[in-house]
Amino acid sequence: MKKALLFILVLFAAGTFAQTKILINTGLSFPSSGEYFSDYWSSGLNLGGGVEFPINHQLSVLAYINYNHYTLNTDKLRTTFSDLSGLTSTGGSINGININADLKYYFSDNIQIFRPFVLGGLGYSSLSFSTLVVTSDGNSSNSDLASLSDFSINFGIGAEYAVTPKVSIFMDARYVMIFSSNDNLQLNVNTRQGTMVQGDNLSYIPIRLGVSFSF
Repeated sequence: MKKALLFILVLFAAGTFAQTKILINTGLSFPSSGEYFSDYWSSGLNLGGGVEFPINHQLSVLAYINYNHYTLNTDKLRTTFSDLSGLTSTGGSINGININADLKYYFSDNIQIFRPFVLGGLGYSSLSFSTLVVTSDGNSSNSDLASLSDFSINFGIGAEYAVTPKVSIFMDARYVMIFSSNDNLQLNVNTRQGTMVQGDNLSYIPIRLGVSFSF
């Protein structure tokens, strides 16, 4: 994690010697794969910010940090433990931080009002789980799921629209995969306990809308 942060700081420092863009965004993130991640958690808020500096008119380097929040799918939980009457739950949400170092390629080498692009690169992701409290028939139990941290890759497509020479609006969609297979997630519901083993890597799709400022 420290190495990833150092790499991002180097990119930020390099950006000060070129015409930089500061980017901020919001949006939604959708769990895509992971045997339990995509089943038991729903889409949630995405927030992010970063810096972009050009190598030439078409190619840029982008350093970014994203926050993603996923809420527990309580309907899925009730279905899984349908034999427990009056089941209610609180907590169980996921907070994720993803740090990326990407290349961004614009399809046109001219500065235009509308510029589509593709992007992709490497990152480091960390997921933390809030305590899940499940109550059934007056009995409560807590589940503290272990945090997950690992390297990730991402790629996506988007477009940028220039509002003024210094301000642009952008939208993009990415596919992010975290190399987290075979990590264990412990789940306790009343007197029942189970280990959820991720048989494949986790992935999610953030769709983002943001603003960039050129300096």
